Amino acid sequence: ALNSSKNMVVNINQTFTRNPTTEYTYPDGNGNYYSGGSSIPIQLKISSVNDAENLLQQAATIINVLTTQNPHVNGGGGAWGFSGKTGNVMDIFGPSFNAINEMIKNAQTALAKTQQLNANENTQITQPDNFNPYTSEDKGFAKEMLNRANAQAEILNLAKQVADNFHSIQGPIQQDLE
Repeated sequence: ALNSSKNMVVNINQTFTRNPTTEYTYPDGNGNYYSGGSSIPIQLKISSVNDAENLLQQAATIINVLTTQNPHVNGGGGAWGFSGKTGNVMDIFGPSFNAINEMIKNAQTALAKTQQLNANENTQITQPDNFNPYTSEDKGFAKEMLNRANAQAEILNLAKQVADNFHSIQGPIQQDLE
């Protein structure tokens, strides 16, 4: 799942038209008026690759914008579960955002290590029944297998950290994620 990607394209075509039977007048600010109307075509095309690397980068960008711009949240947001709390988003969601940021970093590191392992995959064993890690011929391959096993253990540890950070998210965000 970490190495699969899907290209996606979103096309949005919409035309805003004014009713041709109704005449509109618009002031131009100089005492003159413009009347009439015409259609305005709007075209928007968004292209993106839907893979783990891009999705993690988008998530990191979202969290970065929220934490650096730190928008104000008005109290009374009962629908979001923080009724009565007023302040900026870091005051309300700071610990959760920090946990999410750590999750993203760990997932990005795990992805990079997985990609590195997949790129350097070694398939030199031609006769697995005769494999002996103590012979000079197979010693290098055995060492590479050990390195790969250590890297996989590190990836699993990072995945566990992602899960631990997920469980440390508190408040209304956690309820939405469960």
